[in-house]
Amino acid sequence: MPLLYLHMEKNGNKSIGKLNLIAAIIAIAIVIFRLVYIQFFDLIEHKNYSDPIISTSLVRGTIYDRNGNILAIQAPSYGFKLDIKYTTSSYIASVIAPHTNMSSLQITDEINKGTRFFPLNEVPDASKLSYLERMMANFSLEDEITIIRIEERKYPSGRYVSDIVGMVDSYMDGISGIELKLNQSLKATPRLGQLHVQGANAVLTIDQSLQFAINSIDRLARDHAEAAILNKNGELLAFYGTVTDDILSNCVLSTSSSDSYLVFTPTFPTKSMKEDSFLLGEDNPYYIWVQADNDDMKRTILQSLEDILRQEGRI
Repeated sequence: MPLLYLHMEKNGNKSIGKLNLIAAIIAIAIVIFRLVYIQFFDLIEHKNYSDPIISTSLVRGTIYDRNGNILAIQAPSYGFKLDIKYTTSSYIASVIAPHTNMSSLQITDEINKGTRFFPLNEVPDASKLSYLERMMANFSLEDEITIIRIEERKYPSGRYVSDIVGMVDSYMDGISGIELKLNQSLKATPRLGQLHVQGANAVLTIDQSLQFAINSIDRLARDHAEAAILNKNGELLAFYGTVTDDILSNCVLSTSSSDSYLVFTPTFPTKSMKEDSFLLGEDNPYYIWVQADNDDMKRTILQSLEDILRQEGRI
């Protein structure tokens, strides 16, 4: 009996071993089949996959006056980028000055203050860029001066509309004026599938010519007064004074992008402008408004505004 029992025990172990071996073979076969399926069949199913296109060119929208004059635009600037190692600032200034709008002394002073980018006095073409690169090599300055292109926000109308239009920071985000008020519309947001993305453009109620003219009235600054010129619909054409949120909210005519166009109906930014304005002209009437410390000052400035409208041929 002990021998028979031992023999049966050995046969049982062999059966269990065979079952384990078969299970292992099946498991390996399943893994191999899965790997082959992934390698061939799944690859065929996804053969059209490619990396997504991500926006690399982001351009902030342009701001125009009511007549299509550009008040703010993103545009490239070319210039000299300095990485001074051993050459004197005066020598570098003498080399680059003829190609900028600054004198050698001005550039030297700016370099000593820490400025390291100096714009070219023109937009260079390929031949000009090639010439400048050869010039750097001839003066042995190719390791210290490079010509680069940077994107900047430019304001062709300058200070005359700066309080209303506002400014952006180094990241092209609005920090004041309309630039801040319409920042979400103006800024370009990256989109999948598009290399180039441009923010919405904006058209303001402002008339550039009248805005220049109203800034020429010396008494406004001297007497700390405020003044405005509005059309018959109460749209703000020109303004001098403290720019409030009401002013900004009521000086946008429209915004437009590749997929949207919004039209606004701005009118009389403040209650005072509506109730205290003076109407001039008949066929094409204008409203003029002044806020001053006394009546004499007010009358003088109102006369100046009327003179502007007559000189411009508006009335």
